[in-house]
Amino acid sequence: ATGARNVRPPIAGGTHSDVVELRTLAHAKTIRRRLADTRHAIIVGGGFIGLEFAAMARLAGAEVTVLEAADRLMARAVSPAISDFVLEHHRAAGITIRLGAMVARIDDDEAARVVGVTLADGTSIEGDLVLVATGVAPNGELAAAAGLAVSNGIVVDETLATDDPAISAIGDCASVPGPLGTHLRLESVQAAMDQARHLAKRIVHGTAAAYHAVPWFWSDQGALKLQIAGLTSGADRFETIRQEDLVTVILGYRDGQLASVETINAPGEHMAARKLLGREAPVGVDELRDSGFDLRALAKRQAGSRDRSVASA
Repeated sequence: ATGARNVRPPIAGGTHSDVVELRTLAHAKTIRRRLADTRHAIIVGGGFIGLEFAAMARLAGAEVTVLEAADRLMARAVSPAISDFVLEHHRAAGITIRLGAMVARIDDDEAARVVGVTLADGTSIEGDLVLVATGVAPNGELAAAAGLAVSNGIVVDETLATDDPAISAIGDCASVPGPLGTHLRLESVQAAMDQARHLAKRIVHGTAAAYHAVPWFWSDQGALKLQIAGLTSGADRFETIRQEDLVTVILGYRDGQLASVETINAPGEHMAARKLLGREAPVGVDELRDSGFDLRALAKRQAGSRDRSVASA
């Protein structure tokens, strides 16, 4: 459980000591102190951390600019519809967001204070606080030195064991089996806790059961509570089943079966989605359609059926 570390893009000035990042409590305290006097905050990276900070800085009264190299926000984690929804909300709140923006240099003055950034197209943006939030890299060096397979994390099987059955890996450093025969890392506190519980049970009881917990994630961005159950990666179709003001619910399908549920400000649907995705039999499109896409009612019926089965047994 060696975790992960922040990575900074290979740009001029990217390691400047005046540039801030967010990973530890010390980082958070530094940012809170600096934000009190910040007039214009520039965030390099439009993922969860970058957008959470952007919303907070805007609420604190600062001008905010988010620079994202991809063509949409949170592209690795959410559907295009969620990206668009969040983009519109933050722009309406007064946050400037530039997509496809490549940062070429972080600029400083004679006193070695960061004063802004320069983009690859030559555009200069002034700012007195620059936060780099461009993702993390797994700490796999120890595993590699031990001769274990490392590929975007410490590679484990469905039981969370590495090449050496006496060594397991969990959390941000672990590359676990994913959909369609892939491996992926689940960067989530909850995933790390679920994996820890599974591994502890395996060690104590000597079982070799596969790890099948439903992955789920969340991000609080100002007035938006984004929650995701399941994995959007590998989904071949998305369908919006609810959208109103600051609320939206989007289903992701893979081969006609429910693979993910993304919600904004809809915690009831999120909890229902986790129950549905955690059941043994997959949830098909027809079943969802027959229920009127009422996730909570469908989850309640499922729970009732399970209770009756237990009672009859």
